[in-house]
Amino acid sequence: MGNRPEQSEERVFEFFRKHFNAPNRGWKAKLNVMFKQLHPDLAGSLERPFPEAEFKEAIWSCEESKAPGPDGFNLGFFKKCWDTIKGDLLLMREEFFHHGRLPNSANSIQISV
Repeated sequence: MGNRPEQSEERVFEFFRKHFNAPNRGWKAKLNVMFKQLHPDLAGSLERPFPEAEFKEAIWSCEESKAPGPDGFNLGFFKKCWDTIKGDLLLMREEFFHHGRLPNSANSIQISV
């Protein structure tokens, strides 16, 4: 006679519990770690939209033929089509800084001619 599914689940659970359960050690690590912190003015600058020139500079500083993104476009596409697509990219940047998220459409691009 075969096992009931509940018995199999219990046996599997018990197997992993025995192998991955560690007893309480009764000791604690005391770490005195001091992390560097940004000056408040600099930290605040991370929350402001970056200028268009900085946005463009980040794209132009990368090798254009490397690693296409999930949409299949590499940075060469963005460089060659900058004048056409920069308005949409800058609008997406503004949306990100105002709402803290990118639109769902950021993961899919449709180009129509």
